Amino acid sequence: MRDVKKIELILLGIMVFVFVFMSFLSKQFLNVSTLLQIMQLSAELGIMAIPMTLIVITGGIDLSMASTLALSGVIMGYLWLFGLNIWLAAILAVVFAGTAGLFNAVMITKFDIPPLLATLGTWALYRGMATGIDQGRGVSGFPQGFLKLGEGTLMGIPYSLLIWATISIVIYFIVIKTRFGRYLFAIGNNETGALYSGVPVKKIKIIIYVLAGLLAGLAAVIYTSRVGAAKSNADANGVLGIVAAAVLGGADVKGGSGTIFGTTIAVLIIAFIDSGLTLANIQQTVQEVILGIILVGSIIFYEYVGKSKIRYSLTLQRDSSEEGDTKSSLPTESEVNNTRRS
Repeated sequence: MRDVKKIELILLGIMVFVFVFMSFLSKQFLNVSTLLQIMQLSAELGIMAIPMTLIVITGGIDLSMASTLALSGVIMGYLWLFGLNIWLAAILAVVFAGTAGLFNAVMITKFDIPPLLATLGTWALYRGMATGIDQGRGVSGFPQGFLKLGEGTLMGIPYSLLIWATISIVIYFIVIKTRFGRYLFAIGNNETGALYSGVPVKKIKIIIYVLAGLLAGLAAVIYTSRVGAAKSNADANGVLGIVAAAVLGGADVKGGSGTIFGTTIAVLIIAFIDSGLTLANIQQTVQEVILGIILVGSIIFYEYVGKSKIRYSLTLQRDSSEEGDTKSSLPTESEVNNTRRS
């Protein structure tokens, strides 16, 4: 189990450093409206990184979330194009996305397919379905009322940012305050032990993968309303950012550790880096390389810290054991007194 508080403090320090560095790189970065826009643009990533964190805590992964976003967005667009009310189309798209998450869960829990393989397959399947439906045409011209969801604000704060913050707070307290949250960590630390302890392992996994689908669908609605178009190539490289946010935020890829607060900070770090480099006219390919470096670097860092803590703990145990052996080999005070009397 990782030291969550220490990780969160480290991440806060990194975020402050990135913020200061990017403000020197581009003077526009310090503008309040720019910062709000950065967080607005990162809302979809932040929303999808939440269930990804829960999944990684249990030792799983979902590579299909970005493809689910694209597919549910295309389905919503064409349902509206065929005459359905846009809000009803959005609800049906989110429900469909939840069904896509359920399909992942069934493969993982019923057929014992490893999450990596199952969701790698659906990553290609869902993206292919989106491309097949859309045929590269895309859907645009959505009602102005719908576009306000992705573009509008409440007292200057973007709606999408408020939605992301609300979901983050709710899931944060569920993870740290409820039995459900304890079950997540139990499964990640020792799935077999959790099962024999009465933890409904399959039920928990089904819930989190369905939640991943639902929130990917919600992210699709927000994304479509923000860009004003539903298209099959939406968030094409999104899976890298989602996984990077969860891992950088402290989620252990082997399971058993993770924090919603850490993931939220990680999303902001990634968003600050992406937007800062964009404002500095750095190419997109360079940004993707940097994101990859962040992902690999965070994995190496956490593995090193974890192994260092284990070595330190074993050293303390060995020293304690040796000290105990030394004490046990020394004569007690009563034995010394008895020897003197004799």
